Amino acid sequence: MSTLIFYYCTPLIHVILSAWLDINGINGILMNRTKLTGIALIIVTTIFYALVPSLSFLAFDLGVETETLLFNKFFYATILMWAYILIRR
Repeated sequence: MSTLIFYYCTPLIHVILSAWLDINGINGILMNRTKLTGIALIIVTTIFYALVPSLSFLAFDLGVETETLLFNKFFYATILMWAYILIRR
């Protein structure tokens, strides 16, 4: 179990350390809000990508078929993406 945790947390640790080093910078100059928002979104995305295999295994254990899982995953992603596009107009 600890191997799985290390496997899924390694990209997250890398992103956090890279963001921290980038925030402080070599000269200690702080970043603007846009760059901080981008780093925060990268960290959140990394967390959710790390959760996908675990949640998929849970769904399979509950009897969800592969086609249903993939359809729901891409269907809701499409809905969220189009909602974002329409709101940003």
